[in-house]
Amino acid sequence: MNDNLKGLLYAVADNDLQKAKSYCKAILSTETAQCNKYIVNNIFAKLNTSSMNMLELPHNVKGLLMVEDVPNTFNEARYVLSNADSEVVDKILNIWHVNDKLLEYGIRYLNSTLLYGESGCGKTMLGRYIAYKIGLPFAYLNFSRIVASYLGETGRNIAMAFDYIKTIRCVFMMDEIDAIGLIRGTETISEMSRVVINLMQCLDRLDTGTIVIGATNREDTLDTALKRRFSLQHKMNLPSKEIRRTIAEKYISTIPNAIYKCQDFEEFAISTEGMSHAKITTIIIDRIVECLTKNEPVSLRERGKLLANKI
Repeated sequence: MNDNLKGLLYAVADNDLQKAKSYCKAILSTETAQCNKYIVNNIFAKLNTSSMNMLELPHNVKGLLMVEDVPNTFNEARYVLSNADSEVVDKILNIWHVNDKLLEYGIRYLNSTLLYGESGCGKTMLGRYIAYKIGLPFAYLNFSRIVASYLGETGRNIAMAFDYIKTIRCVFMMDEIDAIGLIRGTETISEMSRVVINLMQCLDRLDTGTIVIGATNREDTLDTALKRRFSLQHKMNLPSKEIRRTIAEKYISTIPNAIYKCQDFEEFAISTEGMSHAKITTIIIDRIVECLTKNEPVSLRERGKLLANKI
């Protein structure tokens, strides 16, 4: 019995699912027999899906948070960054790398970034990418899911989520922060003003080692004091023609036996002008699914016509 098999058996006995999956991957990576190639690739693909890599959470925060083991699921080969987005990522990572020095000097600096822009421009995906680059779990909180109708319950939900985040090192993303972070005095319910204050207090108490990312489509409606809690603020734009072309090229090129020409990607980029990153990716995935169900080679063309011409 080798070390990987022993580790797998212990992980199963200890009910440690994440460690068991890690040992499974280690065992599969040593399998070189050609006759087992299909099953190895198939199991790897299942182990790397997001749904299989969600961390188990305490009962009181289930439904408030989702925590994904991103280093096992993120496919960097299919991800495209604009130059502006790349610069922001570099700033966030550079701050994270000097966090220990800041603590040594007694400096509290929350590594927090507010991402804003149109829906589908890739804010959440950027957060997952940062977690992947650092090798940390990606914790995701959607404010629209934790707003409660009962007085005071929303604030308690936020506090419970933050209390859990303090116990782990992660990239903590707060999506749709505009759901509760409205400019105080403009909302009709005074309870929401207390919720905004509660959120700011939670951010102020958060450990310096946590990377915080807020995301919104309505940056103009956020409370000014809340926005000040974010050391960086970055607007994300819809993908340019060059980015749209690269998205298609990188995604299709990762599909085995795909058929494509450079001109296909150029025409696809032109045909998808004004579309979001999410919409473009959905179109490509839908086309891949269509080809697979028809048992055809994956291609951006159908009967000689470019897929994008049907959009």
